[in-house]
Amino acid sequence: MAAVTVVEKIYGGRVPIRYCRSSGAGAADTEATLTTTRGVPCLLKRVHVHYSGAVTQAGVTVGVDSGLGTNYDHLLHTGAADVVDTVYNPEGDGDLLSPGDEVVVVAPAGGATDVAYIQVLTEDL
Repeated sequence: MAAVTVVEKIYGGRVPIRYCRSSGAGAADTEATLTTTRGVPCLLKRVHVHYSGAVTQAGVTVGVDSGLGTNYDHLLHTGAADVVDTVYNPEGDGDLLSPGDEVVVVAPAGGATDVAYIQVLTEDL
């Protein structure tokens, strides 16, 4: 389900900032899960989930599957139920992810014809 695009931006002679966008789409009336692993230290900058139409769903969840094991997994965000767009913007510089950590986004089934589109943006450190 996931496609990964790495985009490098350079600003005025400073050290390049390297962003990675992972994305995927589910199928109609099916729960969609996007798991993204960078393998390098990075900051989670943004998660956006968009449904193709008006939905009835329990709420999108964003969590971390820790490389240290299940005792260290944690939930970062639970979106409101029945919304077309769920956006998670971490406070400050972003959520720190270590090598081996995975961002897991779960978009519940939204309805007979509704498809979930998921994007995750990270910045390498």
